[in-house]
Amino acid sequence: MSAREIGSPGVRYSPGMHTVTIRILLSIALSLVLPHADAQAQSAQDEQARTALAAAEIGLPAIPLPANHPLQGWLEYAGLRRNIDTLPVAQGQAFLARHGEQPVAGLFREAWLAALAKRGDWAAFRAAWSPSIGSTALRCAELDARQRTGAVDARWTQDAQAIWRETGKALPKECDAPFAALAASGGLTAALRWERIDKAAAEWQPAVIRSAARGLPAEERSMREGGWQVGVGSGLHGRTLGLMGLGRLGSAVAKVGQAFGMETIAWSQNLTAERAAERAVTAVSKEELLRRSDVLSVHLVLSDRSRGLIGARDLELMKPTAWLVNTSRGPIVDESALLEALRAKRIGGAALDVYDTEPLPSDHPLRTTANTVLTPHIGYVTEEVYDVFFRDAVADIAAYRAGEPVRVMGP
Repeated sequence: MSAREIGSPGVRYSPGMHTVTIRILLSIALSLVLPHADAQAQSAQDEQARTALAAAEIGLPAIPLPANHPLQGWLEYAGLRRNIDTLPVAQGQAFLARHGEQPVAGLFREAWLAALAKRGDWAAFRAAWSPSIGSTALRCAELDARQRTGAVDARWTQDAQAIWRETGKALPKECDAPFAALAASGGLTAALRWERIDKAAAEWQPAVIRSAARGLPAEERSMREGGWQVGVGSGLHGRTLGLMGLGRLGSAVAKVGQAFGMETIAWSQNLTAERAAERAVTAVSKEELLRRSDVLSVHLVLSDRSRGLIGARDLELMKPTAWLVNTSRGPIVDESALLEALRAKRIGGAALDVYDTEPLPSDHPLRTTANTVLTPHIGYVTEEVYDVFFRDAVADIAAYRAGEPVRVMGP
């Protein structure tokens, strides 16, 4: 059969080139659209699988693979994705049931969730949701799904506030509806309040740690009394920052320590190694935390479990050069045991912003203890935080006088 001309002059094409052309197109389709599957196919040296996947992606007739072939899920995904906006719910659920433990399920889930949100099928959306999804848009769509299916509760508010704290105000359009609901309930103000408190407290921490490490209170006092240098401080790079608690504030302080080049370790009663690793922190036992820390920083809420959590025995385990930093709540540390350890110089010192009794009595022995950095519970005190506090107070009063109280606590 004679060749025939196509395209520009001098370019000639014959039907004998058809197979080669299709193979080239298939290879391009696979490498551009399915890079994860392509890598698996290359490692498996599986030309049939590569061709089948690319064929499905560009809509050619299906090329079957054995039922248990490792790339079977990718082949199905390639076919489903072309019609994902109209994909029946049962078919999508069946795909996730078959391949839920495989990497392809994550890609399919995100694409399908976006399609379900687009067509407003919130019940199916909630059924297909996975907590591992990190996309802000899909997390907001999940909030929207819960709101539209009547699942707005305290946990919903907490999840919405968490997104606000993590991302700030640069939110995608999928967040418009849930955040309008959050604002109407007063929860957005609460999110802003906690965001500002967290930032203020996290900013306070490096000031306290550096002041303690370099002995700034003694140096400043000496200067005001007409003296000069009175001590030698220590650096932070290469030291170990121990975090007792790795929640919002503990995680923020971990970043501070890492910025200074400190090794960061943590312990709390519910901390897992996986959660710590997500923050580039090593989870250790309580005893190891006490023994290894050069700076031990407390970030726990006060409860029956945490009251007196650091006692005389715990202070004895700390290095003689270590500093204890407590900006959480005073009673977490046994005050009498701490005073004894400071007087005996069994630890390097203590930086405290919180106390058993506040204001701290004028004759309290901590005020005359040399190896301390003491501040009057001001870790959270900034203009930005007080701006929210006072606005809330005025809004509360105005709403109460209008007979429509907001932010009402239970009886």
